[in-house]
Amino acid sequence: YYDQRGWDRNGIPTREKLEEMGLDFVTA
Repeated sequence: YYDQRGWDRNGIPTREKLEEMGLDFVTA
């Protein structure tokens, strides 16, 4: 489920997914 959404298995969005959603500042 999480994997399909671009999140890791802990339910944390991956860096790629955050950038895709325009939230890449969160990973900075």
